[in-house]
Amino acid sequence: MGVDLDGVNQAVKSSIRHAIWNSVPRQDLALREVQLEMKGTIWKPLQNSLPLYQLFRADRPSSDQDAEAQDPLKYAIKEALVSQQGQLELIGNHVRQQVEAVTRATIDKLREMDLALAGELNPVFSSLNWAKVFSVSLTAEDQVPLNKRGSGVRRLFLINFFRAKAEQLAGDRGAPDVILAIEEPETSQHPNNQLLLLEALIELSQSPSTQVLLTTHNPLLARKIDQSQIRFIEVSPDRVRTVAPNDDAASTRLRDSLGILPNHNVRVFVGVEGPNDIEFLSRISATLAITEADIPDLRAAENSGTLVYIPMGGSTLELWTNRLQGLEVPEVHIMDRDYAPPQPAKYQASADRVNARGAGAIAFTTSCREMENLLHCDAIREEFEAAPPAIQPFDDVPAMVAELVHAASLPPNPWAAIDEDKREKKISKAKRRLNRGAADRMTADRLTASDPTDQVRTWLRRIGEHLR
Repeated sequence: MGVDLDGVNQAVKSSIRHAIWNSVPRQDLALREVQLEMKGTIWKPLQNSLPLYQLFRADRPSSDQDAEAQDPLKYAIKEALVSQQGQLELIGNHVRQQVEAVTRATIDKLREMDLALAGELNPVFSSLNWAKVFSVSLTAEDQVPLNKRGSGVRRLFLINFFRAKAEQLAGDRGAPDVILAIEEPETSQHPNNQLLLLEALIELSQSPSTQVLLTTHNPLLARKIDQSQIRFIEVSPDRVRTVAPNDDAASTRLRDSLGILPNHNVRVFVGVEGPNDIEFLSRISATLAITEADIPDLRAAENSGTLVYIPMGGSTLELWTNRLQGLEVPEVHIMDRDYAPPQPAKYQASADRVNARGAGAIAFTTSCREMENLLHCDAIREEFEAAPPAIQPFDDVPAMVAELVHAASLPPNPWAAIDEDKREKKISKAKRRLNRGAADRMTADRLTASDPTDQVRTWLRRIGEHLR
């Protein structure tokens, strides 16, 4: 091809390919169609590079003829046996040979006593049904098996069985990413289970390798999803479906269609910077509310519709607060300080403008870097089996914990040698676990120790004033 290979490491294929590519003038490069035999040539390696896509249908069958829907564990047993069919045949042949040998020896002995009877007997083997060898059942305390439970319980189990199978398939295939598509997860579910399921799916979607698509007509679920993640599917008069642009006009049509915002039970909007702050406040408040009567359980208030979180982020605070102002619902905003004194808080100007609006709106700013700095070291240690010896007000706690977890796994590369993208993913994962697992391990005493000025309790009490 006449490619200049001076300075090219010819022992490395990628270097040679790079040299070939660079040898062609850019203006000579063009796309052309090539006919390929997909199945026999490139489909398998291509498939392993594509995301695994799994669809859980709303009208998933649940009849006696559908073994997967009727009893997922029996279906799992059959799948496992199929993968070991060769070994099972060897075992079956071995068992047949052993039994035939004993049977024929027995007939030989019988022939010594009754020749006619022995002549009538022959060993006949039926085919082995390995699925009947293994038996697994899920039974509640009242001894009612899963396949006799109501459709809502079976569907909830099926959805989670589906999630587990998708994860297993992705691991077996080596798929880099997973796309889970679930139609109407609220079907046949108690409202509390709807919310728990949605929280689990949202948490799944936080993983960089997992995308979750769900469809719903339920305003309760739609209200709990960030507006930027909602897509409104419209049906035109000629029955053509289109995805509306994600703009204010589509949000209005969505609201009118599902009745998302006209909820007159809302007593307070709580503005936070993101989903992790929602988890922190919800979990800490649930713990404190058990023993402290003046602290509300924010999770229960959100589920009842009296509290609505607005994950606005400081950068869009003005946009959101202007929209909320006309609804005449009290607002409590909680923002991270981010910067250590003597610098002003990152969103101090925005907080000042909220506070200037009067008694119906108040903004708090953390006295530390962010909410993770208010977690106790013991709670972090229990969640991660590693924790900083102490946490200072302006430490980057997620980064510190991510580095400790990385070091504990004894990797070949030190923390500083990891590329920035992987570090950010590890920090993001640590941040999620801090605001969920570690927050769940907080106690009233631990919060008193880690938050000596009682700022968390102050925020919660102010929110509680509007919920009474």
